[in-house]
Amino acid sequence: MGKPVIVASDGVENDQPDRAQLGFDKGLPALTRVVDERLKIIAGYGCKVVGVGQLNAVLGAALPKAPAQEAQGAQELPRSAETKRALVRHESALITAGDVLEAHSRQFDLWCAAKTLMTPLARDLAAKHGVSIVRDQS
Repeated sequence: MGKPVIVASDGVENDQPDRAQLGFDKGLPALTRVVDERLKIIAGYGCKVVGVGQLNAVLGAALPKAPAQEAQGAQELPRSAETKRALVRHESALITAGDVLEAHSRQFDLWCAAKTLMTPLARDLAAKHGVSIVRDQS
């Protein structure tokens, strides 16, 4: 679906110190091979398999830039009357939970057409995280 999937491999790789402290490093070599094969399969599907220490950098590179960051010297985005945060135009006919979570993480509200549909989970997350959904009145 064009969304990046990032997988932290630290919990399953045998050479991790935390696994050794818990005694999980005593598995059969066959199990280690199977885990390595599965990680390669996951990577083959296009997932990024990284260590926990790399998650922040890989995630930052994988996420698209917010419109306010992309437009240098552009006009300031309109502000939500409710929260005073930037309003970012949502062009899709459906607002999903992922859209709301991205708006929350980037600190903006969503501005959409009056007929835009919203999933129940997206509605719950918007209320939970304080993301305003501003609909066109036309």
